[in-house]
Amino acid sequence: MTPYKFRYKEDFPYELIPLGAQLYFKPELPKDMKKLNKYNEKMIPGIMLGYKMNAGNKPSGEIIILEKEDLELAASPQGLYKRRAIALHQCTTVKVKQEDGSYLYQFPLATGDWKQPQPKLLMSDRNAKLESSYSPDMTQN
Repeated sequence: MTPYKFRYKEDFPYELIPLGAQLYFKPELPKDMKKLNKYNEKMIPGIMLGYKMNAGNKPSGEIIILEKEDLELAASPQGLYKRRAIALHQCTTVKVKQEDGSYLYQFPLATGDWKQPQPKLLMSDRNAKLESSYSPDMTQN
């Protein structure tokens, strides 16, 4: 039983997509259309961040995604989150067929296939790191 079914006494009305699963979505905005190669690309890669919810915590039929390009161009994790909701019918999830015939979602961040921004140390963190590696024996000559 899912938490949704426990709370609302009904099945979740959309496909249950795990957090971080790879997907492709059809762009709606003109700026996104420019990212596509007009001869072969029709969809943009991204990952699932969650479901957009309406009042009362009912799903709206849209999911919140993060584009692969935004992820790879981010200078730090703090500049990463961009709230973007895309209709579920405009998305295609990436699944790989297993030997037993079942399908599993792809998780490009977990496998290391996609580059992630690395956290940058603040100056106070750097100073603390230097002080912790400081040894009194090093000062005496």
